[in-house]
Amino acid sequence: MKKLFIFDFDGTLFNTIEQLVYNMNQALHLHGYPVLTLDEYKLAVGGNVNQVISNVLGSNSSPENIEKVKKTYLEIVEDYEDTLTQPFEDIEEILTYLQENNIQLAINSNRYTYSIKSYVDKFLNNINFIDIQGHEPPNPSKPDAYGLNQILQKSSINKEDVVYVGDSPTDVQTAKNAGIDCVIVTWGYADYDLLDDDYILKVISKPHELKELI
Repeated sequence: MKKLFIFDFDGTLFNTIEQLVYNMNQALHLHGYPVLTLDEYKLAVGGNVNQVISNVLGSNSSPENIEKVKKTYLEIVEDYEDTLTQPFEDIEEILTYLQENNIQLAINSNRYTYSIKSYVDKFLNNINFIDIQGHEPPNPSKPDAYGLNQILQKSSINKEDVVYVGDSPTDVQTAKNAGIDCVIVTWGYADYDLLDDDYILKVISKPHELKELI
């Protein structure tokens, strides 16, 4: 029985890709770089913001260009009223169910912590996450297990009773690095042909399937 569920954020709890496409393409356009399609962005996500921008820039990627686009992107996001991002269907219901069954809940993501908390406060304020570990430089980001280990130390739950729920190869590697089980969801952004990995405990297509783990 799993007693602690740790969730990835983008592509697992929340559908954030349309916001990313809209705002990042504005930043790219302002600096004269080619804009990308939704499908191209799905291949670029999974890392922290620097890694995503590097993937998006492609042959134009350099430390200087990454910082330039990131600064503009974060300025755009700060002034942007996000009406696109929502929790995936049935996410609030499964989180409520797990919480009501005394399951501890947490988040570990490569999104900045303040951004995660803003969406949680807006859409999931009835859910009591024991910890939210986002990208906080200079702390390492996923697939480093730093964030998961911080949550594990706070929870004091044995690793065999913990599961990490994500949607990408990065999430699988993060769980491996922390020594905990991994469940992959199919409603996210990953190319699932890349997820043929014996380490994955379970692949699910609906949130309610998480009930089977408790």
